[in-house]
Amino acid sequence: MNKLQEVLLFVRVQQLRDICKQLNLPFSGVKNTLIQRIVHFLDTGEIAEEKKFPEISKAKKGSSYPLHPETLILHGNYKNDAATRAFMKTLVGNHFHFTALGIDWIKDRWNAGNPPSYREFADFWQQQYQANKQKKPPPKKEWAYIRFTQNYLSKKPTASHKEIIAAWKEKQEQQFQRAQEMIQDCLSK
Repeated sequence: MNKLQEVLLFVRVQQLRDICKQLNLPFSGVKNTLIQRIVHFLDTGEIAEEKKFPEISKAKKGSSYPLHPETLILHGNYKNDAATRAFMKTLVGNHFHFTALGIDWIKDRWNAGNPPSYREFADFWQQQYQANKQKKPPPKKEWAYIRFTQNYLSKKPTASHKEIIAAWKEKQEQQFQRAQEMIQDCLSK
């Protein structure tokens, strides 16, 4: 991962969209898409083609997708809400909760054109849960807030939520300023 990409992980989505606008790049998409678009443009001078999920991974308008073990989880239909959480608890157990790793797994399956069923997701989630009980994996670089919070709490274990949020916002602003400087350096070369 290049240095600019690491810095951009701390930047807010709206700020990333503003950077895209400054660079005359498309500014739609989720955080990681925006970061990849900015880095690709600065590395190559080209606007990256926007990746879209294959049609097989997308929900069809007007179709019904009930919460059922064999129902496919499709983009545009899957929700991170109380009803889905309650349903997943019937498949996994009361220890189920939404995780970034689970969402990443679903998105990987969508990108591959192989959307999972809720049963497959429950099986994956349970396997990860059991594996994490043995050895908790470190958070991915993309999970900047989680990594920041863990690091902050390791240094200040009695910090309040309010203190952590204030420190995070300060870090975000520092990284945004750093990103702006790095982008200007790239553009001036």
